[in-house]
Amino acid sequence: MDMCSDEVLFLNKISDFTASLKSAKTVEEALSILSGTVQSLGFKSIGMSIDLGSDSPIMIHFLPEWITVRFFNEIMPQEIDPIIPHCRDNMIPVLGGKAFYDLIPNGTEACKAWLNEISDLGFPSILHIPVHSNNSSDWGIVHLGSGLNADDFRKLLLIHGNTALMVCYYAYDFIRSLKNAAPVENDSLTPREKECLLWISRGERNDQIAHRLNVTRATIDFHLGNVR
Repeated sequence: MDMCSDEVLFLNKISDFTASLKSAKTVEEALSILSGTVQSLGFKSIGMSIDLGSDSPIMIHFLPEWITVRFFNEIMPQEIDPIIPHCRDNMIPVLGGKAFYDLIPNGTEACKAWLNEISDLGFPSILHIPVHSNNSSDWGIVHLGSGLNADDFRKLLLIHGNTALMVCYYAYDFIRSLKNAAPVENDSLTPREKECLLWISRGERNDQIAHRLNVTRATIDFHLGNVR
């Protein structure tokens, strides 16, 4: 297939995806369209963290079944998962998973143990895609998981990597627009109060939340006291 044909197929794929995405009325519909598209490209599963680590009131996580609550309790802190600060500070996608552990910047033993566990569940290769808002400091990560080994995963990225990146960028902006347009619940709450409530809903104690947000326990007590 010549280069021109490849470009036409790429543009057609993006055009079809954006048309389908615009028909979505809810975040769930948009995620379903995104998931179906990346799976058609050869990726096994997708996870998305929107506005990760920010004070944004729309911070929300859409995670596949293979990422459990342990991701939030043990892996998400920066000292354990070096992918998070990388994606916060960069626009460059990074390879991850057990198959690419040696490429992960500042990998730790805790991170390595987690990746071994994820690999045992069928996901040795992962592409982490940083997604950043054009109009604010909000950001997120899209995780594309695969059962392929390192060599085959690289081949998949050579064929469909650019398409995967584009659909993820479009999806992030579209989902943020849907969330921003949706009625805001508990509008009297501050972004930090909402974030504290999110972690409480995930079973975290006040001292754990304080460690996660790099503030004192008294600060968390104050925020949660305001919502009672």
